[in-house]
Amino acid sequence: MAFSTFLKVIWARKWFITSFVFVICLLIGVKSIFAAKQYEATASIIINVNGKDPITGAMVPTLMQPAFLATQVEIVKSINVALKVVNNLGLSKNPELQTRFAEIGANNTSFDVWLGYGLLQNLQVTPSRQSSIIYITYRSNSSVQSAQLANAFAEAYVQTNLDLKIDPSRRTAAWYTTQVENIKNELALAREELTSYQQETGLLTINEGYTVESQRIGQLNSQLLSLNTTLSTLETKQITFNNFDPEFPNESSISDPMIDRLKVAYVNSQLEFSEVSNKFSENHPNYVSAYNNMVAKRDSLINEIQSAKAKLSSEIKETKLLIANVERAIDEQTQLMLSNNKNRDKLKVLVNKVQNTESLLNATTQKLNLFRLEGNSVDTDVSILNRASPPFSASNASLIFTLIATFIFSGIIALFSVLVFEQLNKKIRDKTLIEDSFDIPVLAEIPKIKQA
Repeated sequence: MAFSTFLKVIWARKWFITSFVFVICLLIGVKSIFAAKQYEATASIIINVNGKDPITGAMVPTLMQPAFLATQVEIVKSINVALKVVNNLGLSKNPELQTRFAEIGANNTSFDVWLGYGLLQNLQVTPSRQSSIIYITYRSNSSVQSAQLANAFAEAYVQTNLDLKIDPSRRTAAWYTTQVENIKNELALAREELTSYQQETGLLTINEGYTVESQRIGQLNSQLLSLNTTLSTLETKQITFNNFDPEFPNESSISDPMIDRLKVAYVNSQLEFSEVSNKFSENHPNYVSAYNNMVAKRDSLINEIQSAKAKLSSEIKETKLLIANVERAIDEQTQLMLSNNKNRDKLKVLVNKVQNTESLLNATTQKLNLFRLEGNSVDTDVSILNRASPPFSASNASLIFTLIATFIFSGIIALFSVLVFEQLNKKIRDKTLIEDSFDIPVLAEIPKIKQA
């Protein structure tokens, strides 16, 4: 469409365009005049993206600022923060709001949630592009109320941020509290079992009595060795006594002072008898006297040897009895030591169980104290930088600006409507339209005759 044709179309529809623009501007103007004033109050929050541990104070790795700020914006606009605002300001106790909620009849939601979503409709949260600051803006019909709600959202966000930070620690601390109680019960049972076993066996410590028992077995073994040596000596002497021949006393290796004297006396009597027998006959008094003396010496020697043999047999019997007693004592002491070692092994298991449970209790208690400290921490990464103040003027656009904007947009809409209508209902308003449409020249044009 040629520009001249376009102008002719506009001129032909000038009354429609003028009426449309006038009506729209009139309606918008009236609405702007009688519309309630809106006030906007803004509070700013500064966020430390370089978080730190609430207990040690150590800095944690830097967070990705755009994503982190976007997350914080969504948290501010969450129903959780809105419910905190409702609770902090006591809006659920407002009779007017209760009446309005009853009139709506929203039975599928609670009153607090309805209030929270209503507050979020007038909330605007904007993150700063060049810094870690978030602006919380609230729009209301009252300047004081807008500032109050903006500050309430800022405070609720700070509290929510702290809750999100410490709530995991509180839940973990609650879990550790249960574990500590369970471990304490296990420790009490382990100590009770250990005490009962100590009373039953009489063992108080793992190494108690072990050295005494070992020394006792060593002493018994030494005593047994000594008795075996004595028995061997006595049995050797017994063999020597058993091999004694009175006819050949000098060939005997018996070592005894009394027997040695009797042997010497007997040998001397034999020599004396041998000399006498060579000089005198059997009936001679000297012969008889020497013979009787020799027999008497021999009988004395034999009697002494028999007495020594009896004494030696008694000593051997007593020694064997002592050896049997010592061996029995060694067996009993060994069995006692083995039994005590078995008891000590079980005692060691019970002691280790108590010690391990105590170590586990100490470690769990330390963890519990750590998470309790974190759960009670008031350190947060966000702070209110500027609190909102009641605005002095309304945020509504001025009447002149509104009318100018309405005039421009309504004019554009009117022109667009005229063009659409013209395309649907074409009329030949200019010779150029014929020339462009049919590609033929116009030879003559009859002008419109105005009526007189």
